Amino acid sequence: MHPIGRGIILSDKIRRYFVFQDESGEINDKYFFSGATVIPELEMINFQSIVNEVRAENNFYDEFHFQKISKKRYEAYKELLTKCLEELHFFHKTIVIARNDLDMKYFGNQDYLAYNYFTRQVIYNLIKQLSGSIYIYPDERNRIKKDNFLDYLFTQLNLDSYYNDLNYHVSLVEPRSSKENVGLQLNDLLLGIIRQIYLPAPGKYKILLKNEISCLSSFWIKCNIWKWQPKNKR
Repeated sequence: MHPIGRGIILSDKIRRYFVFQDESGEINDKYFFSGATVIPELEMINFQSIVNEVRAENNFYDEFHFQKISKKRYEAYKELLTKCLEELHFFHKTIVIARNDLDMKYFGNQDYLAYNYFTRQVIYNLIKQLSGSIYIYPDERNRIKKDNFLDYLFTQLNLDSYYNDLNYHVSLVEPRSSKENVGLQLNDLLLGIIRQIYLPAPGKYKILLKNEISCLSSFWIKCNIWKWQPKNKR
């Protein structure tokens, strides 16, 4: 048996996992967030059924996106998050980096190197206890050519597995459009809730959604917030 999060135990027969990743904010902001959600392959049918049910019940067929919210969206988001937290086997992790804790000289004062490093860290800590093939889908975005983001994740995460004698293997790192990928949309909502905890944004429905979801015990079971600090501050 292999745990994929606190209180979540899945069978050894499950061998493929899908990871959906995105970040929120900029490295020089008060807080920078990088979040990832892992869903076992065998849970994807259940996940899609939940999405379809929520869409039908709320007559909502747009993208689930935390920054776009209204009363109708709030109701759909709340139902999707609640059903996933209560019924779906998955795990989410967000790393939170405070500007005051970050010395960019360790990244050659290059933002993209910090992005790459912290994305690798959050995904590694999400998947390191898994056994099987990992398929990583970052949110599609324009990146500078030199950042080598996709190759970096693929190579470094596999090296992490090899040198630490772990049982996962990254088979694919390929960007997807969040507008078309509900895994990325679920990750966006969870990342938005966590950002709202640290950086409360105005807006009745954002505040209400954060309050409603963060009071669920299943949120704290399936979602882990990693408040990063440099080693010399620990």
